[in-house]
Amino acid sequence: MSNLKTQAIFFSPTNTTLKIITTITDALKFEKLQDFNLTFPSKREMVNIGADADILVFGAPVYGGKVPSMVIPAIENMIGNNRWIVPIAVYGNARLGNALSEMVYLFREQGFRILAAASFIGEHSFTSNDFKLAENRPDFDDLKSARSFGHEIKRKIEYSPLEIHTIAQKTDLSNIERKNK
Repeated sequence: MSNLKTQAIFFSPTNTTLKIITTITDALKFEKLQDFNLTFPSKREMVNIGADADILVFGAPVYGGKVPSMVIPAIENMIGNNRWIVPIAVYGNARLGNALSEMVYLFREQGFRILAAASFIGEHSFTSNDFKLAENRPDFDDLKSARSFGHEIKRKIEYSPLEIHTIAQKTDLSNIERKNK
């Protein structure tokens, strides 16, 4: 299985999603294809994004508890062909909402198999000098968690590559409390 190709695909206007996605993809230690940045509108119009990869790691921020509407046409232009994908939702420590479940649904509709899925915290895009929410996130611990998640995915693909069927959403209040101080 060491000849697998991975690709990071992301929408990341503030670069927080980029940091999480590339950390996860790098931890997989498979051949890595060039990152595909959907932040630029012209890239979102391309057809069959990620077609050369065996495993895609797809990340988007959460806007109002949902996948950003401008990303959905790009997802609909992707063709799964029963390939693996790892959806990642990055939220500003305010409201994850249904974004991760929405991504899973959209990717299944496109013919992907969901290898794993997760959410991570990134600095809220509305953070300002007067209002701080998840400031300087992802931080060292967040990236360490993302790297560990990538290692777990690699082990899973090598030893027991089964599709996940449910998305568990949990809130670690101690982590939120620590990060908002």
